[in-house]
Amino acid sequence: MTAFYVDRENDLWRVAGHTPEGVELLVCDNPQDPGDQGDGVSFPWTRPVVERWFGPLVAVTPDAEQAELAAVDAALHEVFGLDESGWTLEQSERYLAGVDAVHARFETARSAA
Repeated sequence: MTAFYVDRENDLWRVAGHTPEGVELLVCDNPQDPGDQGDGVSFPWTRPVVERWFGPLVAVTPDAEQAELAAVDAALHEVFGLDESGWTLEQSERYLAGVDAVHARFETARSAA
């Protein structure tokens, strides 16, 4: 099974092989930004380079998505308080936007898998 990562711009990176030293080689077959799209086959980059330029990278797994959702939930409850009934409309909308952003980050990967 091919491993996938998603970057900070929600681009999907696929593991396309390994260097002789065992470092993952990643390709982004369909960048969302037209300026990042080239002609022909995607050039493989080592994972450390991709992390440096496009990171953080998050492995696409159900556990990773759940962990990010839990982190957003905990952070916003810490800021807004545990009693959601006392939140303003703006706070509720910010919470939902945070959850939606996490789901969007993984949507492309779910479609590709």
